[in-house]
Amino acid sequence: MTRPTNIRWLIFSLACGTSALLYVHRYTFNFIKPELAKEFGYTEVQLGGLFSLFYITYGLGQIPAGVVCDIAGSRSFLAASIGMWSLALGGLTASGSLSALAGLRLLFGGAQAGAYPI
Repeated sequence: MTRPTNIRWLIFSLACGTSALLYVHRYTFNFIKPELAKEFGYTEVQLGGLFSLFYITYGLGQIPAGVVCDIAGSRSFLAASIGMWSLALGGLTASGSLSALAGLRLLFGGAQAGAYPI
């Protein structure tokens, strides 16, 4: 019988790191809401809508993302998911209009939806 390698600890560490990034990305919007209100003049209702848009696509995308992952394979799908949410996060920093923020929040939630099913 061969001795197990330490690769399992690397995979575990990467999974934990990804999970921590998901958590941080999800909740940092709470910290920037006051700055968005001050800089762009968004109302609390508009900011609440932006906050909710992420969770709509995040929640609705969980099961379809799991199905696509089963078909496409977990490695390629996770890489695409991480790439997509990274692009969406970068786009959020560069956008200033409410409609651009809304679209990017939808994309951000949809891209992160696949991480846990994978």
